[in-house]
Amino acid sequence: MPYPGYLLNPGDMFQVEPDRVLFATGDTKEPSQAREGRRMRRVRTKENIIREEKRAQFRAKREAKKAEKEAAAIEDLSIQEKAAKPKVSRSEEEQRKEIRKQYQVLLKQVKKYLAEQTSMGAKRKQYVRAYLKELKGALSTVNNKKTDIKDIESTFTSLAEQLPKHTNSTIVPKQPSKKVPQKDEAQESNSGKSVEEAAIEDIQARFDDLSVEEQKSVREAITLMRENPVDDSKPYATPWRPRPYMSAFAFIPRYLEVNQNICSAVYLRHPVARPGLAEVPTPYGQETQQLAFNWYLKRR
Repeated sequence: MPYPGYLLNPGDMFQVEPDRVLFATGDTKEPSQAREGRRMRRVRTKENIIREEKRAQFRAKREAKKAEKEAAAIEDLSIQEKAAKPKVSRSEEEQRKEIRKQYQVLLKQVKKYLAEQTSMGAKRKQYVRAYLKELKGALSTVNNKKTDIKDIESTFTSLAEQLPKHTNSTIVPKQPSKKVPQKDEAQESNSGKSVEEAAIEDIQARFDDLSVEEQKSVREAITLMRENPVDDSKPYATPWRPRPYMSAFAFIPRYLEVNQNICSAVYLRHPVARPGLAEVPTPYGQETQQLAFNWYLKRR
């Protein structure tokens, strides 16, 4: 059914929202329940506003991260382009000076590491001193013009790669691990059960003390509460109950096939309307309708 004013044809199916049906046929709320429903709607509105703000912040952060990644990709691309360009050849003397400075930095780092490590083992100390000696020997070859600059650079690269093995692997004393105190089985048995388990056992004990009829009524009440719960957010009174004097207006005409579970119906045929017979949607029988017709005939 596209819209409420649509004229139905035989075989058409239409559906109504269950909440609208319950609101139209259900009793009105009490003042206390109406106040609670308004309070819940205000709280829900605030929660929706806060949730929308958080989503907006998350989207802004995601966009910022995306922009950062794009900027980093552009920067990497520019670096690669610069690296692809042919480098201007520097003089051999400038290269030797630069390598000499880097060697001096390595020497300072190794000496500082050797001075700070007081609890170093003998083998470890011998290894670091041998590395320091090798570093000094390589530094002495930098000024030798007979040595090729490529050999000096390769030697420096190999020594620089070995540097983290000496300086970054410092000896850290092990801290005592914090052990979680474990309860013994005897302590666990004496500590008692949780609050939820105790409450369930208490309810079970009270339920067992009831008679058979009382247990049956309690089960029926629990089933009814599950099927028809209290919900102050609904626009009708909960638990749901029909409006007073509604029995005269709640009926299903013969030309409709209704499914109450999903609030849908199928329009089977048009109502009968011909001389002497008219299929009027009403909850009353034919005799009552004939008496009402006669009553209207006398007073028209």
